[in-house]
Amino acid sequence: MSPIDTTACNAKPSKEAIVELQRAPKVFEHEMEILCQDSVTELEEINVGTMDDPHIISIAKNIPPIARSVMVMLLYEYRDVFA
Repeated sequence: MSPIDTTACNAKPSKEAIVELQRAPKVFEHEMEILCQDSVTELEEINVGTMDDPHIISIAKNIPPIARSVMVMLLYEYRDVFA
């Protein structure tokens, strides 16, 4: 059984939602390819710790917004691994 039981729900995603979900990985991959083409990248610091116990991680400033959001979310979630 999948983590989300959809058998009790009659709602179906719209065709537009399905298209966007299928397109998202391709957009993310394209954005990361563009980022990797830059040989000189400015960095920004992200604190995944606290003010009293900071854990600073540097990420590229020119990351596309969607990719940045995903990356920061993962860094916070796994801060004990990255920091």
